[in-house]
Amino acid sequence: MMPSNWKEEALCSDRIDSHIWFSYKKEEIDKAVQICKKCPVRRQCFMNAWSSEEFYGIAGGITEYEYLTLTWKEAKSERQSNRSRSDKLLKKILQGLW
Repeated sequence: MMPSNWKEEALCSDRIDSHIWFSYKKEEIDKAVQICKKCPVRRQCFMNAWSSEEFYGIAGGITEYEYLTLTWKEAKSERQSNRSRSDKLLKKILQGLW
């Protein structure tokens, strides 16, 4: 369980340029990812994004594109999602973060 105040410890929490975590400009994405790499609550941030139904911007140093690439799979039927969210995949992503 994540502490409720982890967002207050995030390096992005009170930045004037907080829009860079939702930008599609390469320079801003790179800057946000570099800040994330130094953040003390990077894991909590990513886990918060993982547990939500939708992933936007950058969370825990993972870009939206990276997240989609890592979790995408071919759907076998119309009812099946083409997003994989297994514990095995989560462990693999978390190992890559640290």
